[in-house]
Amino acid sequence: MTVTLTACAATTPTKTASAQVDPAGFENWRSDFTQRAIQAGYDPTAVRTVTQSVTFQPQLIELDRKQPETQLTLQQYVEKTVSTDRIAKGRQKLAENRTALNAVAARTGVPAKVIVALWGKETSYGAFTGGVKIGDALSTMAYEGRRRDMFERELLAFIQITQVLGKDPNVLKGSWAGAMGQCQFMPTSYLKYAADGSGDGKADIWFSLPDVFASAANFLQQSGWQAGQLIAQPIRLPANINVAALGRDKAPRPLRDWQQAGVTIIGNAPTNPNIPSKLYAPDGVGGPAFILYPNFDVLLRWNNSGYFGVGVTLLSDQLDS
Repeated sequence: MTVTLTACAATTPTKTASAQVDPAGFENWRSDFTQRAIQAGYDPTAVRTVTQSVTFQPQLIELDRKQPETQLTLQQYVEKTVSTDRIAKGRQKLAENRTALNAVAARTGVPAKVIVALWGKETSYGAFTGGVKIGDALSTMAYEGRRRDMFERELLAFIQITQVLGKDPNVLKGSWAGAMGQCQFMPTSYLKYAADGSGDGKADIWFSLPDVFASAANFLQQSGWQAGQLIAQPIRLPANINVAALGRDKAPRPLRDWQQAGVTIIGNAPTNPNIPSKLYAPDGVGGPAFILYPNFDVLLRWNNSGYFGVGVTLLSDQLDS
């Protein structure tokens, strides 16, 4: 099954590329970073184990600067995110891991279908976790300089992770930007949210599915997930809707206000008429429209994209339908 929405254009912002990076300066940056990390109190052996093994990867900078030249409609985005194949695989994975997922859901209040939808969206259920050494990715992006402070913080966090896991940094791989494992946590997110679901005392988001599930759910729970509440629902807008009221950045209003204004919810509406909610029509009043509940904002803490939130919502809804 493919979820179909009305296709409307959405513009993707572009970045301005910085000047060409000089590879020769990487060694100077690496030496300076190593000294600063040790002076800041990080274990010298752990620091050197990571920094002495990293190499500059200029192709990662090109990936960072590259932006899509085409405009994606919401329909096109949803077709990729909520494809027939992804739904089928998600249902299979949900069935195969039902015991572990139900245990995590019981502890955190995050539904199994939402955990699986995030897993499917991020790495196609673990099939595509990235093949770049995390140390290389973070070091390259830090040296490149546009977001040096951020990537140096991530590299310091990665050094801590190698200590916690007792792993050779060269075996820990992920995306070109340093996102790790089957739930694609950045190192700082790992230190804050990664959870041990298997009971072995470590959180292995690369190879342990119980840990992947527990970590994803812990992220959402710690970010304010409201158990038993919906994320978002498709709606029909009345012809006289106040366009100025639309937007996920607007202040929420009680659900009953929207219902009284003529908004029609497609599906079973929440029983609480006072639940805070927003109206979201990403491509204008003629395109697909949704009513957003507080859990949608929690999803955006994972990825601050309205398209992402809609895609995960629609995929999760399909997994147990």
